[in-house]
Amino acid sequence: MNWQLKENVNHFGTQKTVDLKRLMEVIRESTYQGYLSIEALGPGDPFEKVSGFLTRVKAVLQTEGMA
Repeated sequence: MNWQLKENVNHFGTQKTVDLKRLMEVIRESTYQGYLSIEALGPGDPFEKVSGFLTRVKAVLQTEGMA
């Protein structure tokens, strides 16, 4: 089993930013102990998008006590 964190999800045809705090709560409750890969799609510089998303993921991991 693995988790893949997406920056945005399709919600009834509309792109919505994923709720990282809630997602980390679900991951913690699942007792998952593997890697969390990330995905950032769409327009824009992929290096900037992934870097920015990784920063957000790390911040939530720290605030949730998972880092």
